[in-house]
Amino acid sequence: MNRNYLRYTLCVFSLFGICHGSAAAQGSAATFMEEVVVTATKKATGEAAQDVPIAITAFSGDQLEVARVERLGDLRFLVPNAQLQPMSTIPNGTLFSIRGAGTSSSIPSDDPAVGTFVDGIVMGILNGSNLDTFDVESMEVLRGPQGTLFGRNVTAGALVVRTQRPSFEPSGEIRVIAGSDGRLDIAAKVTGTLVENTLAGKISILRTSTDGYLKNTNGNGTPIGNVLGVSAPLDSEYGENQNTLFRPSLRWTPNDKLLIDFIAEYSETEGDSNAPHKQRDNTRGFPDSQKPDLGDFEEVNLSTNGVNEFEYKSFVIDARYETENGAWSWVTGYRDMDQYAMIDTDGGAGDIFVFVSNPEQEQISHEIRWSGTPWGDNFELTAGAYYFNQKIEYIEGRHIFGGLLTQTLGGDVDHTAVGLFVDTTWNINEKWALNLGLRYTDEEKEADISIPTDCVPITTTWSPSCTPSFSDDENWDNIGPAVTLQYFHSDDLNFYASAKRGYRSGGFNIRNSAAFPVSPKYDEETVDTWELGFKADLRDNLRVNASIFRSEYDDLQRVAVQPDSSQRTINAATSIIDGGEVEVYWLANDNFTITANIGFLDGEYDSLDPGALFALNRARLASRSPDGPFGAVTHNDLDLARLPDINYSVTAIYDLPLGESGLVTFRVSTKYVDERWNNDSNLFVLPDYTTVDFSVMYTTADDKWRVTAFGKNVTSADLFTSYTETSLYAYHVIQQPERYGVEISYKF
Repeated sequence: MNRNYLRYTLCVFSLFGICHGSAAAQGSAATFMEEVVVTATKKATGEAAQDVPIAITAFSGDQLEVARVERLGDLRFLVPNAQLQPMSTIPNGTLFSIRGAGTSSSIPSDDPAVGTFVDGIVMGILNGSNLDTFDVESMEVLRGPQGTLFGRNVTAGALVVRTQRPSFEPSGEIRVIAGSDGRLDIAAKVTGTLVENTLAGKISILRTSTDGYLKNTNGNGTPIGNVLGVSAPLDSEYGENQNTLFRPSLRWTPNDKLLIDFIAEYSETEGDSNAPHKQRDNTRGFPDSQKPDLGDFEEVNLSTNGVNEFEYKSFVIDARYETENGAWSWVTGYRDMDQYAMIDTDGGAGDIFVFVSNPEQEQISHEIRWSGTPWGDNFELTAGAYYFNQKIEYIEGRHIFGGLLTQTLGGDVDHTAVGLFVDTTWNINEKWALNLGLRYTDEEKEADISIPTDCVPITTTWSPSCTPSFSDDENWDNIGPAVTLQYFHSDDLNFYASAKRGYRSGGFNIRNSAAFPVSPKYDEETVDTWELGFKADLRDNLRVNASIFRSEYDDLQRVAVQPDSSQRTINAATSIIDGGEVEVYWLANDNFTITANIGFLDGEYDSLDPGALFALNRARLASRSPDGPFGAVTHNDLDLARLPDINYSVTAIYDLPLGESGLVTFRVSTKYVDERWNNDSNLFVLPDYTTVDFSVMYTTADDKWRVTAFGKNVTSADLFTSYTETSLYAYHVIQQPERYGVEISYKF
């Protein structure tokens, strides 16, 4: 380590030394051809994504920056067969779907089908999963079940996020974004040596805010006042939001063999709720004054802007100890999350139905593993043990017809999972490699759940009080195998074939609004997936990756509305999903590149539980949409929800060198998603859309300053998050339309 670094300090972060070296501006066109080292196989050393026999799309921090991936949900524009849309009723959450399978419910006790892992720690529930990407080192999107190494709830895939670690080389960055709708983001990070060759530190800070992206045409009306003990705000600017993130971290290297990273994080969000929009005129005689302009998606007409108060804190220890022929790893993490959300779900100016959600979650996990080559380089072994515990407390409130009817329900879930896993790779010779994996998991859930009649009505303050009428516990165990055979035709071309089993946890539906106690228990969902694929670097400037797959789901979990209008999570069906993906990266010349991907999906029900079919048909027969009521059907007539037949995206990047004056980079991206059914009853088709993003970035010759003008979703095409139909009304939740901005960043 150069001791001269210690002479320099940054006044804002005087704790760290800073180096003010210079470098030539680097172009962005070739960024997506660079090798990305991934951690998905959890081996002693990282592997190039092109050598891993997994359908994986991986991004470095530089690639995320070039593509302007600002939040985790933006990855859906870069990954085939991935829909990473925001949760409709509750902000800060994301309903991830990969290869046509995912979660479509905001019920906190419903486990995700796509696991989200941040710095090696799984997020136990979906709330808070739409993460900001500032200070992120890499992201990996793994398609298909990944249960051998990642455990439960990865039947559809996994998202693996790694934040930037502290460095002994002093550096930092300051970033400011100003944009439409009053957007103002300020971010800064700095890293450097604290104790020479022993301790490095880093601090990252992010503050984002917006004034609102929609007009509430009822915003100057009279606030509806008390909603279950909380004041319901009302304003003409809808979508106001502020978020703060603080992430300090340390890297400790007491000797040449031991490395320990300590990562803490705190985040809080305050603002309006998501945006319900009554797109269907079926409100059973409610006055026109309570309805928005049905064709204007820049307006809502709501009785309250709602509330979103979200807070979480986490702490991670990521330790690694080198051995003679491998390494021990220990990753432990703690996370505590609390959210209060209020939303005017009826989508109109009348005080008809206001929904309140208050989930709290606390989790802790430990994983210890050894990875290396115990019997020579031809045999690689990864083995370990895993422990996870989370406690979920949930209260839900319903304010109906101005408070003439109120409901409170919810409950607690205590969930513990223990796993043992082993993953091996036998390099048979220079051409062939065989991978065998196995994981055993034992998990237990204890639940106390209250229906509305178990709870004391909320009056002047938000003070839920319930005596659960349902208490139960259940234990599940599961064995998940994986087999992969890989053939290396050359250093630049390899083929693979795999068979894997994954499972999604059984559990208890914590949202039980039935008039009388019914069992909310449901069993595990399992999937068997067969896959063929290849990865090819055909020339120095052309990369093509492709795969085809078949996934067979058993005991498919679905949320079905029962005859008493309560929601129940049930094991509804068996289904088959076939599909494939192709990804192409072409560096036409040193300054121009095109990346493209396309995904195909074809799914069907193989069978459907009679109770689930009855519930789906009940919703069809009661539909009040202009296209309904619909007729009763069999499972052969229903399509799987949120499964587009085709989706594709294309990105073009061009660098214009300006010599000693710097560099200008132009980028245009477009994404197409085919139409798909919104829900399992096939009541409304979410329309196909084509969205366009662009950016123009100027970088100084020393690569320190960047100024970027950008636009996102400039066609205002991808607006619909969901469509919900009830006995009283129907509404969409819509996303932010087109937005523009300018970013200025300085690196030192």
